[in-house]
Amino acid sequence: MSPEHDSNVTIYRYKLIHKINYSKTLLLFYILLLPILCSLPVFLFGWLSLFYVALAFAVVSWLHYVIIRSVLLIASEPIKKRWRHRIRFPWIGYLPEQYISYSVFVRIHKHVLWIGLCCIVVLLPWSPPAFTAGMAIWHLWLAIPRLVCFYRLRRQPKYGMIKLNDTDLSYYRQ
Repeated sequence: MSPEHDSNVTIYRYKLIHKINYSKTLLLFYILLLPILCSLPVFLFGWLSLFYVALAFAVVSWLHYVIIRSVLLIASEPIKKRWRHRIRFPWIGYLPEQYISYSVFVRIHKHVLWIGLCCIVVLLPWSPPAFTAGMAIWHLWLAIPRLVCFYRLRRQPKYGMIKLNDTDLSYYRQ
C-alpha cells in the first residue's frame, strides 16, 4: 500500500454487547402464524380474498420500501450498497445489509410502522374489506421481528450499531 492510502484507512472496532438468537421454535411459530392470519379474510369475506391478500403483500412491500427510502433520504443516510431486499426469516423486506446505527434503525422502522398503519386506515373507506385486512395482516406480520428487536434492546444505549444476520441480531458498541 502506498503511504497516502494508509492514512485514509478507516478501521472499525465493534464490541458485541447483546446478541438475540432466533430459536427454531420461535421461527416456526412466526412462519405458522402467517397462514393462520391469511386464512382469516377467507373465512370472513370469501375465497376472492386470497387474491386481495396476495395483492396486499405487494402493496405493503412497496409501501415499506417507499417509506424507508424516503426516511433515509430525508435523514441523509447512505443507501447504496447498504440496503437490499431480503427474503430470509425472520427478516423479510427492505433491510440493511451491513452495520447500521441502532437509533437510525429504530427511527426508520417506527416511521414504517406508523405511516404504514395510517395509509391502511386512509385506504379503509375505499378499499375492499379483504384487501384492507390483508394489508393490515402483512404490515403487522412484517413488523413483528422489528418490534421484538426493539423490545429486547430497549435497555441498551441508543448509540450502538446493529447487524442483522440470518440466525441472530447482534448489537455492538464502537
